[in-house]
Amino acid sequence: MKTSVAVTAEVSIVDGGGQDTRGHSANAERVRAIAAKHRESAIELAACGDSAGLAELELARVAELHAIAYDELALAATACAEIRLHTRHSPPWIDALVRAFVAARHAEASRERAAAIVAPTAVEMRRHEQAAAAAERRASQAWQEPWAA
Repeated sequence: MKTSVAVTAEVSIVDGGGQDTRGHSANAERVRAIAAKHRESAIELAACGDSAGLAELELARVAELHAIAYDELALAATACAEIRLHTRHSPPWIDALVRAFVAARHAEASRERAAAIVAPTAVEMRRHEQAAAAAERRASQAWQEPWAA
Protein backbone atom coordinates (compact mmCIF):
# COMPACT_ATOMS: atom_id res chain seq x y z
CA MET A 1 0.00 0.00 0.00
CA LYS A 2 1.47 3.31 -1.09
CA THR A 3 0.66 6.46 0.83
CA SER A 4 0.85 9.96 -0.60
CA VAL A 5 3.02 12.35 1.33
CA ALA A 6 4.10 15.79 0.27
CA VAL A 7 7.14 17.13 2.09
CA THR A 8 9.12 19.98 0.61
CA ALA A 9 12.37 21.55 1.69
CA GLU A 10 13.33 25.10 0.97
CA VAL A 11 16.97 25.13 -0.06
CA SER A 12 18.56 28.38 0.99
CA ILE A 13 22.24 27.77 1.52
CA VAL A 14 23.62 31.03 0.22
CA ASP A 15 22.79 33.61 2.89
CA GLY A 16 25.17 33.01 5.72
CA GLY A 17 25.43 29.42 6.81
CA GLY A 18 24.83 30.04 10.51
CA GLN A 19 21.09 30.63 10.46
CA ASP A 20 20.60 28.19 7.59
CA THR A 21 22.62 25.53 9.40
CA ARG A 22 20.58 25.96 12.58
CA GLY A 23 17.33 26.00 10.61
CA HIS A 24 18.14 22.84 8.68
CA SER A 25 19.34 21.09 11.84
CA ALA A 26 16.14 22.10 13.66
CA ASN A 27 14.08 20.79 10.76
CA ALA A 28 16.01 17.52 10.87
CA GLU A 29 15.20 17.09 14.57
CA ARG A 30 11.55 17.98 14.00
CA VAL A 31 11.24 15.44 11.19
CA ARG A 32 13.03 12.79 13.28
CA ALA A 33 10.41 13.29 16.00
CA ILE A 34 7.70 12.75 13.38
CA ALA A 35 9.45 9.56 12.24
CA ALA A 36 9.50 8.32 15.85
CA LYS A 37 5.75 8.95 16.16
CA HIS A 38 5.13 6.99 12.97
CA ARG A 39 7.23 4.09 14.30
CA GLU A 40 5.29 4.14 17.58
CA SER A 41 2.01 4.10 15.66
CA ALA A 42 3.26 1.20 13.54
CA ILE A 43 4.08 -0.80 16.66
CA GLU A 44 0.66 -0.10 18.19
CA LEU A 45 -1.13 -1.00 14.95
CA ALA A 46 0.89 -4.19 14.54
CA ALA A 47 0.04 -5.19 18.11
CA CYS A 48 -3.65 -4.84 17.20
CA GLY A 49 -3.16 -6.83 14.03
CA ASP A 50 -3.94 -3.82 11.84
CA SER A 51 -2.19 -3.84 8.45
CA ALA A 52 -2.01 -0.01 8.47
CA GLY A 53 1.16 -0.46 10.50
CA LEU A 54 3.05 -1.06 7.24
CA ALA A 55 1.96 2.34 5.93
CA GLU A 56 3.14 3.92 9.17
CA LEU A 57 6.53 2.24 8.75
CA GLU A 58 6.73 3.65 5.22
CA LEU A 59 5.94 7.11 6.55
CA ALA A 60 8.59 6.70 9.23
CA ARG A 61 11.17 5.79 6.58
CA VAL A 62 10.14 8.79 4.44
CA ALA A 63 10.54 11.09 7.46
CA GLU A 64 13.95 9.57 8.29
CA LEU A 65 15.14 10.20 4.74
CA HIS A 66 13.94 13.79 4.89
CA ALA A 67 15.79 14.25 8.20
CA ILE A 68 18.96 12.97 6.51
CA ALA A 69 18.37 15.44 3.68
CA TYR A 70 18.05 18.31 6.18
CA ASP A 71 21.29 17.21 7.88
CA GLU A 72 23.03 17.26 4.51
CA LEU A 73 21.61 20.72 3.76
CA ALA A 74 23.02 21.91 7.09
CA LEU A 75 26.43 20.56 6.05
CA ALA A 76 26.09 22.32 2.69
CA ALA A 77 25.20 25.59 4.41
CA THR A 78 28.22 25.29 6.67
CA ALA A 79 30.49 24.63 3.70
CA CYS A 80 28.98 27.57 1.78
CA ALA A 81 29.69 29.86 4.70
CA GLU A 82 33.25 28.54 4.80
CA ILE A 83 33.71 29.25 1.07
CA ARG A 84 33.46 32.97 1.79
CA LEU A 85 36.45 32.77 4.13
CA HIS A 86 38.90 31.63 1.46
CA THR A 87 40.51 33.11 -1.63
CA ARG A 88 38.83 31.97 -4.83
CA HIS A 89 40.36 28.85 -6.36
CA SER A 90 42.63 28.22 -3.36
CA PRO A 91 42.74 24.60 -2.13
CA PRO A 92 40.59 25.33 0.96
CA TRP A 93 38.06 27.21 -1.22
CA ILE A 94 37.84 24.28 -3.65
CA ASP A 95 37.51 21.82 -0.76
CA ALA A 96 34.64 23.79 0.79
CA LEU A 97 32.96 24.17 -2.59
CA VAL A 98 33.16 20.43 -3.25
CA ARG A 99 31.86 19.64 0.26
CA ALA A 100 28.89 21.95 -0.32
CA PHE A 101 28.15 20.35 -3.69
CA VAL A 102 28.52 16.82 -2.32
CA ALA A 103 26.25 17.54 0.65
CA ALA A 104 23.61 19.07 -1.62
CA ARG A 105 23.74 16.01 -3.90
CA HIS A 106 23.40 13.68 -0.89
CA ALA A 107 20.37 15.71 0.22
CA GLU A 108 18.94 15.38 -3.27
CA ALA A 109 19.50 11.61 -3.22
CA SER A 110 17.78 11.24 0.17
CA ARG A 111 14.82 13.27 -1.02
CA GLU A 112 14.54 11.12 -4.18
CA ARG A 113 14.69 7.92 -2.10
CA ALA A 114 11.84 9.25 0.04
CA ALA A 115 9.84 10.08 -3.08
CA ALA A 116 10.45 6.55 -4.40
CA ILE A 117 8.89 5.06 -1.28
CA VAL A 118 5.61 6.92 -1.76
CA ALA A 119 5.56 6.94 -5.57
CA PRO A 120 2.10 6.00 -6.83
CA THR A 121 3.39 3.83 -9.70
CA ALA A 122 6.30 1.49 -10.29
CA VAL A 123 7.48 3.70 -13.17
CA GLU A 124 7.67 6.76 -10.93
CA MET A 125 9.35 4.72 -8.20
CA ARG A 126 12.07 3.63 -10.65
CA ARG A 127 12.47 7.21 -11.90
CA HIS A 128 13.07 8.44 -8.33
CA GLU A 129 15.46 5.58 -7.61
CA GLN A 130 17.41 6.41 -10.76
CA ALA A 131 17.49 10.09 -9.81
CA ALA A 132 18.83 9.15 -6.37
CA ALA A 133 21.54 6.99 -7.93
CA ALA A 134 22.47 9.80 -10.34
CA ALA A 135 22.77 12.28 -7.46
CA GLU A 136 25.02 9.88 -5.55
CA ARG A 137 27.17 9.39 -8.67
CA ARG A 138 27.55 13.16 -9.09
CA ALA A 139 28.50 13.44 -5.42
CA SER A 140 31.20 10.77 -5.66
CA GLN A 141 32.54 12.15 -8.95
CA ALA A 142 32.91 15.60 -7.42
CA TRP A 143 35.77 14.37 -5.25
CA GLN A 144 37.72 13.05 -8.26
CA GLU A 145 37.03 15.92 -10.67
CA PRO A 146 35.48 18.93 -8.88
CA TRP A 147 34.82 20.91 -12.07
CA ALA A 148 33.34 17.97 -14.02
CA ALA A 149 30.46 17.38 -11.58
